[in-house]
Amino acid sequence: MLEKLSFLTVKEHSRLRFQPKVDFSFAKTQHTCPLLATELFAAASSYPIVFPAEGTIIPQAILSAKPNENNLIGENGEWVGRYLPLHFRRYPFFLGREKKSDQSTLLIDAAAPQFDEKEGKLLYNKRGDTYSASQTLKDIKTSLIQFDEQFQKTQALCKLLKNANVLEPAKLTLTNDGKSQTIRGFSVVSWKKVQELDDATLANWSRIGLIQLIHCHLQSINGIAPARNKAAERAKTEAKPQAKKKVTAKKAAGKAKKAKKEPQFLRNRLNKKRRLNAPFLFIAISFLLENLSTRKTDRFHTLNARYTQPVQNSHRYQRMPHETGRSRMPLHTRIASIRHPSCDHQHQTKSSYGS
Repeated sequence: MLEKLSFLTVKEHSRLRFQPKVDFSFAKTQHTCPLLATELFAAASSYPIVFPAEGTIIPQAILSAKPNENNLIGENGEWVGRYLPLHFRRYPFFLGREKKSDQSTLLIDAAAPQFDEKEGKLLYNKRGDTYSASQTLKDIKTSLIQFDEQFQKTQALCKLLKNANVLEPAKLTLTNDGKSQTIRGFSVVSWKKVQELDDATLANWSRIGLIQLIHCHLQSINGIAPARNKAAERAKTEAKPQAKKKVTAKKAAGKAKKAKKEPQFLRNRLNKKRRLNAPFLFIAISFLLENLSTRKTDRFHTLNARYTQPVQNSHRYQRMPHETGRSRMPLHTRIASIRHPSCDHQHQTKSSYGS
């Protein structure tokens, strides 16, 4: 990936055009990828993150258990993995520095499929005899400068881990297709050594975000085995329903054959019976529910009739305590129609006296 880079100059690339394309074929032989501190949280759930045992200490994502092989690249060069690292997103542009100079310059992979002289946007605009960087090239350089700044910050954070001597060599065992493979040549953070540091160092690490970086790193490593076990269980559960579907398909085929053998008039009769039974069932259920509701209201009015007062001009239909059947007469009408025996006695005495 970094072997065929060349400096971007006006003399050689004045008519060069850039067209974004989704093609990551350049990363087919890369089984590791450097990460920035700002993207560790997003990448921790997708890849194990480790630190190199030698050289520049920078977080790296393990993309494949086999060296020089990356299974996250599809047949057409598309990215199949969950998270796409920023290191691959900036391709085919890179930021470099000339020897004995702090000024940054642009590097490109001229053989990348994103470059062409006929299609795409020009990297340089011509005005008369002079060339100037286009807006597209300015935006690309700005994003690369921001990437380089974050890379320097990440490298400074990891240098603190090395100076504190909290990194220790480790090995990682991954299982692919039932075969276990062991990866060596990297380091991990020892949480036990981190806890032994003094309070001032831990407070400083927490303030600058190094503790959060360590947590993401350890979480990515500890989550490998459970994730692979869940994936294996999911594959087994997905295989079982497929077998059941085959059995049900055979049963459905057998039922279809039996249905073909039955005469047409018999099938019509069965369908007719099913259509007729449905409304009767609905009526029976509604009748039962209505009876239950009337029983509840009858019991309520029987218990509370002595405490309730009749309301004039009321259209509510209630039952009095002495009534046995269901009445459709309003409450005030039924109260007026009730005569106490004492009323009849008084009426008789008055009538005889008057006579």
